[in-house]
Amino acid sequence: LGISLLATVLEDEATHSAVYAGSAGNAAAIRSAGHRAAFGVDATVLPERADFGTERFDRVQFNFPHWRGKSNNRYNRELLGGFLASASGMLTERGEVHVALCDGQGGSSSTSLQQWRGSWMAGQHGAEAGLLLARVEP
Repeated sequence: LGISLLATVLEDEATHSAVYAGSAGNAAAIRSAGHRAAFGVDATVLPERADFGTERFDRVQFNFPHWRGKSNNRYNRELLGGFLASASGMLTERGEVHVALCDGQGGSSSTSLQQWRGSWMAGQHGAEAGLLLARVEP
């Protein structure tokens, strides 16, 4: 299929393995399939990673990002905005960024200004990073 996967996590490998029981097995499965697993990756500074070099990606995915504690919208917005700005610099010409959020977090389904202000404002942060919100799926 020509797929090359690079799975990343923020924590270093030892910490991640100590916290998540399946971490080592998942990393081993990814690597045994010929793909890469990288630990200690801050998704807000991807272009600064020397080990990525000038590598560019067709798709960058961030699954359920959140600041520690999950409920601090200001920090979650900063995290999402930083990721989108970072990821936009890692894309091929037709590359895409995908972010999995819980219902209501992105802000696109808001029906009032108050709801939108309580969201992570994904569309706005994407636009500020030069990205276009093309699709929202449940």
